[in-house]
Amino acid sequence: MAYYDVSVLWVVPDMASTWLRMKLHYIGGIKLSKCFTPFVLFSIVYIVYRLTRGSSLGIVRQSPESFVHRMSPAEISDYLDALQDTRPQQCLSQSYPSVRQRTAKVSLLLDFHEDELYDLKLTLTSVIENTPKHLYNEIVVLDDGTSGVELRKHAIGFLKEERFKHVKAFRSEEKHGQSATRYKAARVAEGDILVFLSSSVVVNKGWLEPLLEGVLQKDDRIVVPHADSFLSDKRFYKTDNNLVSVFTWPLATVYMESTDSNPIMVKSPAMRGHALAVNKDFLLSIGNYDEAMDDRGGHHLELSLRTWMCGGEIRVALCSRVAVPAGFRPEEVVSQANVKRITGLWLTDYRDIVEKQTTANLKMTEDEKSALQLRQHYFRDHVGACRPFSWYLSSVVPEVFAPSQKMVFYGKLEAMTSYCARAVADDRREVDAVLCRPWLYEPNLVFELNERGQIQTGDRCLCPDSAGGRAELVPCQQVRSDQQQWVFTHSGKIQNEHSKLCLSHESESGGHGKQHYLALRQCTQDDDRRQQWKFLNY
Repeated sequence: MAYYDVSVLWVVPDMASTWLRMKLHYIGGIKLSKCFTPFVLFSIVYIVYRLTRGSSLGIVRQSPESFVHRMSPAEISDYLDALQDTRPQQCLSQSYPSVRQRTAKVSLLLDFHEDELYDLKLTLTSVIENTPKHLYNEIVVLDDGTSGVELRKHAIGFLKEERFKHVKAFRSEEKHGQSATRYKAARVAEGDILVFLSSSVVVNKGWLEPLLEGVLQKDDRIVVPHADSFLSDKRFYKTDNNLVSVFTWPLATVYMESTDSNPIMVKSPAMRGHALAVNKDFLLSIGNYDEAMDDRGGHHLELSLRTWMCGGEIRVALCSRVAVPAGFRPEEVVSQANVKRITGLWLTDYRDIVEKQTTANLKMTEDEKSALQLRQHYFRDHVGACRPFSWYLSSVVPEVFAPSQKMVFYGKLEAMTSYCARAVADDRREVDAVLCRPWLYEPNLVFELNERGQIQTGDRCLCPDSAGGRAELVPCQQVRSDQQQWVFTHSGKIQNEHSKLCLSHESESGGHGKQHYLALRQCTQDDDRRQQWKFLNY
């Protein structure tokens, strides 16, 4: 059915554009142009009916007192005026020849649901103020089924302001989730290049040109901006320029420090989806957004894997800067249905690893199996052969290791002191401890505890050194060795089977400040934070 259905409550800037856009939709495979006139007449009558019926439609009212306090127009203006330009120096003189010569149309697509409207006010204002008009052809705001009458009235009033007179706004009668909303937006947008923005994004100066340049240079590329962070009280935090997004085995998306030699358009194994630019034809050619994914995380991870495995790439445009709330927080897949769908589509051979790391039951219902098969058949018939996940691991993100089949725990080994074990270098035995950063994937901080009781990273295992006072890494032995065997107790202690000593985070003053390392000490009976450990799943 048509997305902009006859129950649209408000349309900005005018009704005429809505009818013209609705004419392009298909209902049951039949073009609407054949029934355009009666359809329009019916729509007008129906909208008048809806507007005059008010609360009798079963809509839950929300009182103004229930709204979370948000920024006033004056606060929004002050915040944007004070927003730091975080672009690196080389970006200030960067030219964008493809953008200057472009003939492609550009659509900016924003979506929100319920009280995300208040975040959208900041987002949309930043877009208007920080985006030259000649760079885009349309701005479309999509309300994903907001039910609150007061919120809808507030949205109407906000979007009727003079500065938003060119903004088109549409409303879905029911909530479908961001993935389905963007799926439909992609199909009806006028632009050849689509720029998606979540309602919580603040775009900075010069943000759009680098995204467009990246897409215009390569059609099969998704380009995302570099994301700075702002906290709940709108305090701003500039993030390091070398950060890209990467998946973890619990299917969370975290940051990783990039070693890409391209300083301007940086390869990224995944994306968070707060903001992205993509060629519309390419997005549709690989299957668009997955409208069957619900709104509890994972749809951008799925699109990331599909982009790389089906012939595209993802790049971070370093000179494009936006800010997102709590930007360091990992993007997690809360929905078990989404975990099953992502795993069934792309990680079939790694299902056991995902199941262990997410503790999810990946057994599918008959409906889920049928929906998955439909999607797989669509890829086979319309997308073609995509590469296996083993290719993705080896070619796109070789920094992420696959745990062994004998894995019990896998991730960062963190003491209750908030320090994590770290392999100092691939060719050295030393193991030290550094402050844990859960939001960052660091390959030399990832360890696996296997069924034999070995704690390993790569092909090296943890064991006491020759003096017995510190832990070190040596080549793993395939036969049972008490030296390399550890017992992870219920109290969180890690005890060496040979020495009966416990792994402990220790520190001492040195020539370069305090040095942190892993030692073996007598196991304590109390809750010694230095001897209490856990694995942070990655």
